[in-house]
Amino acid sequence: SLAMTLASAAIAPATHIIGAENYYDQLRGDQYQVSLKFYRDCGPGNANNTQYDLTAMIGVFGGDGTDLGFQSLPFPGATDVPVSLDDPCLRAPPTICVELAIYTGIFTLPARPDGYVLTYQRCCRTPTIINIEGAEGLGITCTVRIPGTVVSNSSARFTEYPPIVLCLNEELVFDHSATDED
Repeated sequence: SLAMTLASAAIAPATHIIGAENYYDQLRGDQYQVSLKFYRDCGPGNANNTQYDLTAMIGVFGGDGTDLGFQSLPFPGATDVPVSLDDPCLRAPPTICVELAIYTGIFTLPARPDGYVLTYQRCCRTPTIINIEGAEGLGITCTVRIPGTVVSNSSARFTEYPPIVLCLNEELVFDHSATDED
């Protein structure tokens, strides 16, 4: 299961978040590879030139809400996300810049009946988001739930990333589907 929720956060003044996704793969037994895909505004909309965190702190909770601590994932480096346009009449502003970093790490999570909830929170959204009022004051919470005792399980992943550039008053058709190998 995958959920992305906006939340107010006051971790540090920043203006860089575009989006994120949290997912996992069960490797064997109680070993899970956990990944956090984090998209950052690397253009002038990132008013404070906020960089990626050197470590992403993933909160680990029991399915009943018990705080079980956290695990840090090291910064892996980032890559540019190409701006792909489906409309030949559309040109993206030259200042559009999005980067992607995929933090990963191995978590040891012994079986428990209520499973686990893994959560990442970060402040703040890029002010270039104009369809969310006060975006630069809002953060993001990415949560993924690992169900209780299962034989083998991995979480779903979104099939496509939403378009970076849209035309005002033009219809948007986008595939929001996700795939799950098991």
